[in-house]
Amino acid sequence: MRSKVLSRRIPLVTRAVVLAALAGLVISVVRSEAVAATAYVVNRGSDTVTPINTSTNAAGTAITVGPNPNAIAITPNGKTAYVVTTTDKVVPITTATNKAGKPITVPGGHVIAITPNGRTAYIVSTPDPDSEQGVVVPIRVAANTPGKPIRVGSGLQQIVISPDGKTAYITNLGPPPTSALAR
Repeated sequence: MRSKVLSRRIPLVTRAVVLAALAGLVISVVRSEAVAATAYVVNRGSDTVTPINTSTNAAGTAITVGPNPNAIAITPNGKTAYVVTTTDKVVPITTATNKAGKPITVPGGHVIAITPNGRTAYIVSTPDPDSEQGVVVPIRVAANTPGKPIRVGSGLQQIVISPDGKTAYITNLGPPPTSALAR
């Protein structure tokens, strides 16, 4: 009974994020004129991403992205979702059709952030788990091509992009505790 009361008071997207966190899932939401409000949930155990129409709470057909999807980010224009898998791939999904595109190879990728202008996706990566040396790999969104890896520290955890898109901040387990990449 208590959960029903909470579900009436908490907006759908908030409920979805809370449920995803409890289930160990990663979720991202896209809004654009071309696509109704859709939440994309990474399903680690089934190698898919599930689109959920947030107006109707209806799950769409799961999109196969490959083994162990780990993170997702959506371009600011809402046209493409990028899914990072633990098998060295970043899979673009066209949100208008919910179709997965050709995977982009990024060894050891596990976290993603996209610049506010939508031109670059940055993948936090540990290509050699034995060394823990981390890199950030830029992906040119227009061409879906990876750029040269940038060394930043060890034990990389998360990445955020400043609102002006000029700086990426990466948290590290090893020294230094935070790295900053300036454009």
